[in-house]
Formats: sequence, C-alpha cells, structure tokens
Amino acid sequence: MSLATTNPNLPTLADPVTAALESIEFDLYRDVHKGLRAELFALPVQIGRTDPEDPDAVATVTTRLRDFLDLLDDHAEHEEEHLGPLIARSDPSLTSRVEDEHRHVERTMDVLRRIGDDLPAADPVRGRVQLHRLYLASASFASEYLAHLSTEEVEIMPLLATTTPVDELLAVNGAIVGSILPDQMDRYLRLIVPAQNPLDLAEMYAGMRAGAPPDVFDHLLEVAEGSLGLPATDRLHRDLNRVA
Repeated sequence: MSLATTNPNLPTLADPVTAALESIEFDLYRDVHKGLRAELFALPVQIGRTDPEDPDAVATVTTRLRDFLDLLDDHAEHEEEHLGPLIARSDPSLTSRVEDEHRHVERTMDVLRRIGDDLPAADPVRGRVQLHRLYLASASFASEYLAHLSTEEVEIMPLLATTTPVDELLAVNGAIVGSILPDQMDRYLRLIVPAQNPLDLAEMYAGMRAGAPPDVFDHLLEVAEGSLGLPATDRLHRDLNRVA
C-alpha cells in the first residue's frame, strides 16, 4: 500500500483566521489536540535522529510510534461514540465527513505500523533506508492528521458551540474522560500537560478537581508534576489555589 502525501478526499485546511472561535465557551477539542499535535511534531524529529545501527534506539522509537498510534485509535473511538451524536444533530453532513477522515488516517496509520514493525528485523543497510522511510511517512502522516484536527477545531467546534448548550458539552466531556481507563489517561496527560499554556492547564485541572474523587485528582496532579519543570509546577499550584 502506498502512502500519499496528500489525500484528495480530505478537505482543504480550515481557516482559523476567520473561524468563529469567540463563540466557543467550552472547547471539547482544545486540550487533547494540543497534546496530539505535540507528539505529531516530536515523533518525526526523534525518528529522524535515531541511529539505525543502535537496536535499542530503533526499538525505543518504534515502540513510541506504536503507542501513539494506539492512542489515536482510542481517541477516534471516543470521538465517534460521544461526539458523533452531537455532530449528527447539528449538521448530519459532517458526520460522514468526520468518519471518512477517521477511516483515511487509520489506513495511513496501518502503513506506519507495518514500516515500524519491519524495522527491528532489518539488516543495517536496509534498516537505514527503512528508518528514513518511516521518517518521511510519519511526517506525511502528521500533515494529514493536522488537516483532520483543523476540521474538528475550526469547523465543528464553533458549530457545536452555537447548537449545543454548554452544560451538555461539559457533560459529554465528562463522559469521555470517565470512559478512559486509568493507564490510558496517564498516557494522554503526559502528552497533553506539557503542551498547555498556564491558563489552559489550570482551567483543565480545576475541572478535574471538581469532577474527580480526591485520590484520583491527587494522582492526576502527580502526573502533571512529573511532566512539568519546577517553575511550571509551582505556577499550576498557585493558579489552582486562586480558584480553590
């Protein structure tokens, strides 16, 4: 299966300059998509600098790739289950569009998995070529997935903000968060937390504190502390104390 750098079935990149972002009181996509973008950018960089003659380094980067692709599968399932009904109610034509985009990126992800799985067994000469192939494929995939994220953030979210009460959006977000297994939640947070600005991070953790049992919130806060440097950790605690 070939890996195209562009897909004619995907829409052109939505325009964030003219999108009605001011209408969004609560953004279902913002925090998690920041984390996904960070990993989309970081993975090709790590693949590009990986030593093809170092089996441990190759195994490390291919494991990171597989873990991220599995997380993207999980993310799409949650979106289709919990956000799909809201999108269908607001604009039925967008439902098939989002599902088509999900199916397309899933096919590309299968290609990435096959290239990555083939790497550990490759001989040194072929391994160098395959590693470069994986680098190019992961960069192309990032371009495809960024277009999909833009569809959701720049077109769908402003629409949902005008058609769905904010209390319902918050309830759907709570249902998504509640359906994520604890280990998987930790994986999400390790991507999401370092990608936030201080205001967004404090807002996200204030929401968690309001909705999670104290012991669960304490664990989620520990995950954040392990993903941030000391200044950012201190800032998070100060911001949370202000809204206590």
